[in-house]
Amino acid sequence: MTPPPPSGRGTLYVLQALSGGPYKIGWTSKPSAKARRADAQTYLPETLRLLRETPAYASQEKAVHKLLHAYRLSGEWFQDAPPVREFVDFLSAGSLDSYLTTDAPPA
Repeated sequence: MTPPPPSGRGTLYVLQALSGGPYKIGWTSKPSAKARRADAQTYLPETLRLLRETPAYASQEKAVHKLLHAYRLSGEWFQDAPPVREFVDFLSAGSLDSYLTTDAPPA
């Protein structure tokens, strides 16, 4: 799947509570996602950790959300399911562009 044309460079990030559970896959126009972690933290009683961040376009975040739509809980929050974990692992080993050009995760 080829992502739509870029609409602005920023940072794609993945957050998760220290105890595990759902993942938040989001995008910010800032070069770091630390401020977004702090914003999201205000709404949750558990401490969030920043698992991954990588340079990305807003359109790439939308493409990731589309690929993982079957695992979406609400908004930018996704189940702790094998395809979502594989995406998180992929970000540490490969590039976002490579992930978006592979086949969609199994439903």
